[in-house]
Amino acid sequence: MQTLSDNNNNADQQQQQPSNSTSSMILQTQEISSRQQFIPTQMLDNNNNTNYNWLKQTNTLDSINTFMLPTLSTQTKKTTSLIVDVDNTNKKLKTNTQINALSQKDDEEDDDIFRLKRRFLKDSGQLHAAYFARRQNEKKETEKQYLNEIKLKQENQVEKYRTYRIGELPDIQIRYSDIIIPLQALAQYDNHIARLLYASLFTSILNSLEDKLSPDEYFNLIQTIQHRFDVMLSQSEIFYPSFVAALLDIVLSKPEQIQISAQYISASTIASHLESVGILTVECFIRLNQQNEYKQLLNGPLKKKLKSDPDLNNQLYKKIDQWLELAKCYRSLANYDDVRGIFSQTPGLKSITLRAIEEESHTDFLLALNSYVTALEQYPLTDETSNDSILELEHEFWTQSMLNCCNQLNNWTIMSKHIFIDNTTFDTLWSNAHQLNYLMPYAIRAKLKLLISGNEKEQLEQNDLCQFFNNLSTNSNNIIITGNSETTFVKRSYIEKQYPFELATFFLYQKDFDLYLFCLFVGAKYYIQYAKEQFLLRWSTLSRLSEYGRKITIQLIQPYYELDQFLIFIEQNLPLIKSLENRYLTNNKNDTTTRDLFLERVRNDLLSQWQLPDVVRSSIQTWDDIVTNRSLFLDILDELIGGPRMTFTSRLKATEFDPLLVDYKVQSLLDMSYCALRQRNFKLALTKLNETRHRLDLCQNPLIKSIYWNEIYCDVHLKRHQIQSSTSTLSSLLSTSVAKELKKLDNVDVDDCI
Repeated sequence: MQTLSDNNNNADQQQQQPSNSTSSMILQTQEISSRQQFIPTQMLDNNNNTNYNWLKQTNTLDSINTFMLPTLSTQTKKTTSLIVDVDNTNKKLKTNTQINALSQKDDEEDDDIFRLKRRFLKDSGQLHAAYFARRQNEKKETEKQYLNEIKLKQENQVEKYRTYRIGELPDIQIRYSDIIIPLQALAQYDNHIARLLYASLFTSILNSLEDKLSPDEYFNLIQTIQHRFDVMLSQSEIFYPSFVAALLDIVLSKPEQIQISAQYISASTIASHLESVGILTVECFIRLNQQNEYKQLLNGPLKKKLKSDPDLNNQLYKKIDQWLELAKCYRSLANYDDVRGIFSQTPGLKSITLRAIEEESHTDFLLALNSYVTALEQYPLTDETSNDSILELEHEFWTQSMLNCCNQLNNWTIMSKHIFIDNTTFDTLWSNAHQLNYLMPYAIRAKLKLLISGNEKEQLEQNDLCQFFNNLSTNSNNIIITGNSETTFVKRSYIEKQYPFELATFFLYQKDFDLYLFCLFVGAKYYIQYAKEQFLLRWSTLSRLSEYGRKITIQLIQPYYELDQFLIFIEQNLPLIKSLENRYLTNNKNDTTTRDLFLERVRNDLLSQWQLPDVVRSSIQTWDDIVTNRSLFLDILDELIGGPRMTFTSRLKATEFDPLLVDYKVQSLLDMSYCALRQRNFKLALTKLNETRHRLDLCQNPLIKSIYWNEIYCDVHLKRHQIQSSTSTLSSLLSTSVAKELKKLDNVDVDDCI
């Protein structure tokens, strides 16, 4: 910082050296003039003979050098000064003549400039008006958007006015709506939050009404709620998991007041894969009933203990009903240990039921099936036993268990026989809600399997399924005459939501052809897309804690994907299939290019892409769907290649394409037999071996297939006797039975060994 003395010294130095200050000013002026070069506005250079373009603000001829500033190389090195003229004195003589010439040029250029300005500035007002109007509109829209954003920020802003220590109560009252509305918005995007919010709100309202209403009014309200819950769980078509769980959470919050039927609880939780919640609810009811019975025994008089209860039958029915429904939930989770424990401790049940459960738990589904069929025949429902409610419960349990055993054994004939009895049709199954939930899935599955993989007689007997699906199809022009349009629409929507994959398989088997779109498999394409959408919806609603339900649901991906993949393959290779059909029709042996190309695409796009499911984790139902559908795909290819015009069997086709089909079908059945062996379903393994026994010689590699067949056959007998017999019996079996079977394998049929 400069001080006062420094300033005085500077002033003295400036007074003593005036000549130095003058010279320094001159140097600063020269330095400024050397840095800045000011160009005249109207006259850019001495040779300005070009016209000026006022639209582009450049010269028309030399637009590059017009506004080019002089560089260091073009600047003159002559020094100039404001006080002393350094230039030569000869230039002073020429200044007057140059000034006169320049003045004349300036006058001419001014006239030209004024004329050009009047010409080009005539419509400038309208252009400026439109420009500023547009800018004003943009400004208003920006301000409006900014105000809206500020308003939204103010509405959604959360301000923290004060804080409280732990244990302090707030001194302000918060409205319930301020808490519920944000949670309601969050519940629209989260099923778990929606379940908790709905259950808590419902329970809170019930608690508040309990204090406000009279006892009679509150009792009537509870009875109404209980009835509505029964209706919702019994007549539901989708069984939305979050909603079912919310209803059961409400029931668990007040189990002493709201007690719904155990049958509805088990049916809804099994359908929505919420077996754990259903088990918790039914066990809660059982525990409450036991506590009430214990209190009655303690508090009741002695004479009532000695007397027989007139309502003993009703109490026993309710108890057995709850235990049976609990057993169904445990069996749905494949937890047979708890199922055996329930049946061993439940009084009033038949001994054959416990024996059948033991056989089913050991995966001996054939013996279990025989036991259930025997129980149904020994204890039929007649007019004399119509009042026996306990027998009705057991009869229902036997029927469901028998159908489950038929499903595990792929015995579709017995399943269809026990469902469609006494003139039972699909319409009668639809009319009963219980049969719709329990029997309809097995009925559609059995009829469809017999239609696809049965013999000619069995296929002809499935006309009722074809008529049922065709009447409900959106592509069908025939409408059911006996029912109104509303019933038909409800029935179609229910079947499409519950069985889209079955509908896709059915229309694939029918090979529907759209004349307007000129496309094959229109119905199959529609329903397989709808099936994938329903799968995604079902998967998104499953609880993360439902491990068994997620494992069962995820297995549906492979059958859905393979059916969709096959439809895409047919659509892309339809011209090639037509060419191969003409080749086999004309018996053209020289055209090997079409054959090789088609076989290569079949192997690369279909056979090599088809992966086998897991041998242990994947269920028998998944294996059967995959194997049956693949066989159907190959049969459809065989029919498309053969064509409707071919009235005879082509030898060329029989030698080129048929061995490939037979080989893959046999291999698939052997793989399924091995899967049944690993899951200890020995009867199914032997059944599949029996189906492939007479087709081994038609395969491409019959020796390898025979070795594989013999290995599975031996393993089935060894493991079955290892489980069912003792060590001595097993050793004798190894020395006699299996050795004899290996020696006489070519002469003995498998039916004699089963």
